[in-house]
Amino acid sequence: MVSICFVCEFGCHRKVESYLKQLLIHLLLYRYWETEKEYCQRSWQIEITNFRDELEFSSRSKTLYNYFLNCLDAVYIKAKRQAIQKTGLPSEIFPEKCPFTPEDIFNNEYFPQ
Repeated sequence: MVSICFVCEFGCHRKVESYLKQLLIHLLLYRYWETEKEYCQRSWQIEITNFRDELEFSSRSKTLYNYFLNCLDAVYIKAKRQAIQKTGLPSEIFPEKCPFTPEDIFNNEYFPQ
């Protein structure tokens, strides 16, 4: 029998990963997809803000914030892969390691240049 705590914890971890991935994808699009930025910048800013808010809500506990820190690198790899697929840009354009710090990720004023 699976405990309720395990199910809740797993669900919360999944939310953190999902919101983080979507946020990282949009931060990468905002930063690196120059040809679309003029047309999409405003909607990307809205998406970034929405995913930031959801990630912040999902990471309120110390345990879930620590989980966010621990999964950042792994989730970045998945987000980068999706950004490459979406943009059609060469993979070399995107950094190997996540270019965004935890402070950048949660900073409501931060939009990468």
